[in-house]
Amino acid sequence: MAGSTPSIMRVTPAWDARVMDHFPNLVRSAGSGGTVRFALGHPLVDSYLAFVADRCRPNTARAVAHELKAFFTVVDRDPVEVSTADVFDFLAHQRGDRKGQLTAPVMLRTSG
Repeated sequence: MAGSTPSIMRVTPAWDARVMDHFPNLVRSAGSGGTVRFALGHPLVDSYLAFVADRCRPNTARAVAHELKAFFTVVDRDPVEVSTADVFDFLAHQRGDRKGQLTAPVMLRTSG
């Protein structure tokens, strides 16, 4: 249909208080000139997402927005309070690192 928009993501202005009721709440909106913008509901993070959107391809901006949402959903801290340790713990969690767990030794097979 001509003029219809796909219903994959809701297009809402990032500053709409009805949508941005808690952080992180990922909202996609159309900026000037048809550029896609993402917001999570925190001024510092939203400024960074605007910076990324201005300098990267749309898929990169979308990926960064989704990664930040995942990070702040798990870490549950104000962005100003995030430490380097929080980032490394999140990355280890994403990789599936299992600190303190014993693993079976790798057995090498040798011929002969």
